[in-house]
Amino acid sequence: MYISAEKLRAADGLKLDILAGLGRPVAPGSTVLDFGCGAGQALRDLQSRGFDAYGFDIQEKWEPDTDASDLIEAGII
Repeated sequence: MYISAEKLRAADGLKLDILAGLGRPVAPGSTVLDFGCGAGQALRDLQSRGFDAYGFDIQEKWEPDTDASDLIEAGII
């Protein structure tokens, strides 16, 4: 299954909006752990927004056009 980067960004923004609405805002600079991060597209987006984002996933292989090797080598996934 492929999810576009635009949809991931929208979903991440929605999650951040929901947390803020619940009185638990997450500010840039916060450390975030994404369980089920897949190949790390959301991690890349969160990092670009200023979050210290890390991920965990049990899957070892992703779609052929998806490369998470840089995130794995950096210890982010």
